[in-house]
Parts: sequence; C-alpha cells; structure tokens
Amino acid sequence: MLTKAQTASEQITSEVTSWPGVQAGVGQRSEFAFTLGRREIGHLHGDHVLHIGFPKAVWHELYEAGRIGYHPVFPGKPGYAARRIQTDEDIRDVKSCCGSTTTARSPATAYRSREAGQISCCELLLSVRG
Repeated sequence: MLTKAQTASEQITSEVTSWPGVQAGVGQRSEFAFTLGRREIGHLHGDHVLHIGFPKAVWHELYEAGRIGYHPVFPGKPGYAARRIQTDEDIRDVKSCCGSTTTARSPATAYRSREAGQISCCELLLSVRG
C-alpha cells in the first residue's frame, strides 16, 4: 500500500499541535493559525511561509543568523517574523524555531535558559506570551 508523504504544513502542524495546549485551525484572516489558549503563537500560509512573533532579543538573534526575515505587514519592525518554507531543511528549521516542547517557565527563567541554549526560541516565546 502506498502512503502519502506529508506536506510541509502537515509536518509542522503535527509537531506544533503535539505540545500541551496548542491547537490549530483557520485564523481570523483565513491563515492556518496555532494558538495557545486565546493567543496566536504563529500561523502558516499554505506550505510556503510561517509568520510568527518573537521577543525582540530573540528576533534579532534569529534575524542575524539568517533564519528569519521581516514580516511583510511590518517591514523594518523587529519582533514579527517571516520564515520561508521551500526545502526539507526549511521544515526542520521552522520546527526548530517553534520548539519541540512547551514548559511552564517564568519569562526571566526562560530568557536565562535560552541564553544557555537549553530551550528553543519558540519555547521562550510561549513562556513569555503564556
């Protein structure tokens, strides 16, 4: 029996919705949004791009590393990001940006843990926004 390969958005959705409390569905502007409680943590536009917001320090780190660009609605405004999805490497990086687990941390603890390389950028985002 043949199995269908998952699309980029299916792979990312499978990962992100495996985190406690994270849900996915059509957002307010017809994008495919990921939410934690009532807060959107990011959204996909098909299989092509992730839009997500980060604390500015994390945004600058990711931007300087070439992993994200400016969000097209907020050009020149750090914090809101866009990440193109074109290759399997991009899919892995998007999942990395979004983290693999969520944990309950205070923002101060989350920043210290992020600086020590112990949590991903999106785990930090979730702990700060949560």
